[in-house]
Amino acid sequence: MKMKKYDVFIKEHDRFFTFISSTPSKPKTGSVDKKKRKIPTPFMTFRKWCEDSLQNDWTQLPINKGFVINVTNKKDADLMVNKFTVTSSNPEKSQYGENSYGLNYNDKKYIELLQIQGFELY
Repeated sequence: MKMKKYDVFIKEHDRFFTFISSTPSKPKTGSVDKKKRKIPTPFMTFRKWCEDSLQNDWTQLPINKGFVINVTNKKDADLMVNKFTVTSSNPEKSQYGENSYGLNYNDKKYIELLQIQGFELY
């Protein structure tokens, strides 16, 4: 499902699940895969995965050294937890949402998403 703009999402939804993640290491500037395709940033790779995987309203917000993602549906939230795991099973209140979880999106998961999206890495 296509991402909603953050401010539109927040206005439309008063209840949602929030995930906060640091961003994995960025590829070197100008990095390409074996087919000479430019490798997208971790942020854009994650966004593409969300577009391909999430079934309900969601949004993504870049923050300093990371990003926030909000999803409206428990099924989508469970998908996030199962794919990336969370740093704690108990949500905490944050400036981004009442029920915020730390998300483990790391270099290994970034590479995995690139491969799922068809990139052939060296």
